[in-house]
Amino acid sequence: MGIKISEDILKFTELSEQEINLEIVIMLYKKQKLSLGQASELTKMHQHLFQKELAKRNIPLNYDINALKEDLYNLGYFKKL
Repeated sequence: MGIKISEDILKFTELSEQEINLEIVIMLYKKQKLSLGQASELTKMHQHLFQKELAKRNIPLNYDINALKEDLYNLGYFKKL
């Protein structure tokens, strides 16, 4: 599924389709509607590059205590509760 963006909108915003897509995905990521993986997939960017784009915009990663616990479990520091 894709979003169709008219030529008028592209001219008005002076952005490419790819740039508009990135803006939409970043907005959804900031609202925690998309995970990092989902956002990266939608922008067709490697996660590392997407993270760099977030950093350029001073947007923090959506990383909560549950994600930390899961990472620590996966690294073998804790047993699953």
